[in-house]
Amino acid sequence: MQTVIALGTFDGVHLGHKMLFDKANEIAEELNLSPLAFSFGNNPANFLTPYHPVKIITPKKEKLRRIKNCIKNVYIADFGDYAEMSAREFFLLLVYKFNARAFVCGFNFNFGKNREGNSETLKALCDEFGFRCEVVGGVTDGETVISSTNIRRLISMGRLSKANSLLTEEYAIYGKVVKGKRVGRKLGIPTLNQKLNPISVKLPYGVYLTKVEVKGKTYKAVTNIGICPTFGNREERAESHIIENGAKIPKDFAGYARVVFYKKLRDEVQFENPKQLKEQIKSDISACRAYFAKNKAK
Repeated sequence: MQTVIALGTFDGVHLGHKMLFDKANEIAEELNLSPLAFSFGNNPANFLTPYHPVKIITPKKEKLRRIKNCIKNVYIADFGDYAEMSAREFFLLLVYKFNARAFVCGFNFNFGKNREGNSETLKALCDEFGFRCEVVGGVTDGETVISSTNIRRLISMGRLSKANSLLTEEYAIYGKVVKGKRVGRKLGIPTLNQKLNPISVKLPYGVYLTKVEVKGKTYKAVTNIGICPTFGNREERAESHIIENGAKIPKDFAGYARVVFYKKLRDEVQFENPKQLKEQIKSDISACRAYFAKNKAK
């Protein structure tokens, strides 16, 4: 079937990206085309300038899931396979590979070797072939244009409420659960531990109100991002304590978990002893219950 393709890196999948997907869906309905999002699993900037990497908001699997919630079909490619193509070669590949007859891109879209092509180039190519091309302008939050760059900055500052308001879904991390030192279990507060992805943007160290998705089920949780200084310097990780009674997660669970972040509760603190830490965590749990009771729609 012939397609309309929404083009972009789509890191984070924010409200500006959603406008592109909405436009592609609209054109698909109008012209009886199949809507498709085409993106890269790796950020092109990190391929071109690896010495100055850009931290990502959504790793490939998370980005794919979020895009699929906005548009029916998604193709995630490896940028290295396309890096040497000219703008025209890249355009023609999409036309023949996906039977494209219409394109949608953002106002700041670039493509082709050395970023030689832009939205005007795409429009000119579409005009040449008699295809439809829609260039979507910047979406603002009332102050500035919504961008992945700005959202990365907000996340790194711990401004979750603002960052989440610009994303199609709340900020989340996804990763394998790893074995910890069982310190939390000894305190009666067991945790699911995950290493932090080195290529992802990082939240400031602290305790966050979260929800943890494990094996298709979602649980309210309190998550610490940091090194747990009370027990000595350790590797950075996310440690999530599920607060719901009856959560049936095996003690030695070693699968994958998705942690969704809603609000920062406090900074990470080094306590004088484990007893003080345990009392503080009890207070954190109470704050978590109160937050989700007040925000039942979340």
